[in-house]
Amino acid sequence: MRILAAAAMMGLLSIPALAQPAPPTDEGITLQQQLEQREKMEQQRRDRAAETEKAYQRLQKSSTPASTTKVDPWGNVRNADPKQANQGSQSKSAK
Repeated sequence: MRILAAAAMMGLLSIPALAQPAPPTDEGITLQQQLEQREKMEQQRRDRAAETEKAYQRLQKSSTPASTTKVDPWGNVRNADPKQANQGSQSKSAK
């Protein structure tokens, strides 16, 4: 009797799931058309990626520094003469 009651409950619980509307489908579009659409989208994605890469390469070429001088952002913090700084640290360690 319990088995029959459990089967009836499972049947009753599945009715709301059957009453839900079916998911929308692409009626009228053949598989070939879907494949063509997918290929177009993929080609557009590849084109956009290639354009992005070209723009990145152009930016890299244009942003290279024109001069070959080295820039020292910490230059104003350090001593003007690096030899003096090395001598000072050696004299402290010798004591």
